[in-house]
Amino acid sequence: MKQTGSWVAGLAVSTVLLAGTALIVWSNRGRLWPESIPLAPAFTYEVDRRDTRSACVVRAGFAERGEFDTALTSIRALAAGPDGLVAAAGEGMLVVLDTNGTPVKAWAVPSDTRCLLYVKSGIWAGVGDHLVQWAIDGRMLQQTPALASNAVVTSIAGSGDHLFVADAGTKLVYVCDSTGRVERAFGQRNPTNGVEGFLIPSPYFDLAMAPDGLLRVVDPGRHRIEAYTAAGDLEVAWGRPALEVEGFCGCCNPAHLAVLPDGRFVTSEKGLRRVKVYDAKGVFGGVILGTDILGEGAEPAAVAVDAAGRVLVALPDGGKVRTYEPIERR
Repeated sequence: MKQTGSWVAGLAVSTVLLAGTALIVWSNRGRLWPESIPLAPAFTYEVDRRDTRSACVVRAGFAERGEFDTALTSIRALAAGPDGLVAAAGEGMLVVLDTNGTPVKAWAVPSDTRCLLYVKSGIWAGVGDHLVQWAIDGRMLQQTPALASNAVVTSIAGSGDHLFVADAGTKLVYVCDSTGRVERAFGQRNPTNGVEGFLIPSPYFDLAMAPDGLLRVVDPGRHRIEAYTAAGDLEVAWGRPALEVEGFCGCCNPAHLAVLPDGRFVTSEKGLRRVKVYDAKGVFGGVILGTDILGEGAEPAAVAVDAAGRVLVALPDGGKVRTYEPIERR
């Protein structure tokens, strides 16, 4: 991935702004202070860990239905297809499987493939600074020019004849036609009009199309999910930074986002890895997987949702995917 001065400056600013938060989150774990020097109660905080499967998975309305191995060393990107198949990418490979884990096809892809969109015409991938589309048999169908000199493509969503592409390098969302040609972009900071611009402290910048026709874009530095029209007009936003499980903690979360057919949202966080569910208005609905299973780490669990409303979670430490089905409530 390309490194630029803006990334370095952005990370430096984030480090200064979040130093206090890091002390709050980690001091009680003995990482900043020797264990022999106890902290005063005023400086001791505990992140809410109400996220075990036994406590929250039923509340989230999902039940585990199985696990399959993709044969990848690790999974960076995951996408469910309209044909009931699943695509996963990581470590320079892209594999297509059915939901039982039976492999259909696999081929080599660039190691900087960060995101996937699986549509009827093939599989779109964000590869470094540009887009590539492959047929399901592994043939390359098209490749776009670089979106920008410092582009880092982190997410792709589709609606009708358009693609929406999140670029963590320029901190913009590009609106492209069905071939990946850029038509326009939005998210530019404009103090005159009160537009803050997206705050992207790390290369996680996700988006997804919702059933209501609005594009959901994660503003991870503000711990917020925002709804935009296709023209780039902000309609509504929800989310807040918090140590409680209902909010998002860390420097920049959620890292990944998927939308269920009924309009609910599935989010995935890094740091304290958690996969959670929120309703269409952003009200917390529970945890599908928490740190008791996912552990802690800088790489979040990739998530996807299929047409049947099943949630697919790629376990971050390996190449396995777990499937969760919605529970019918009476």
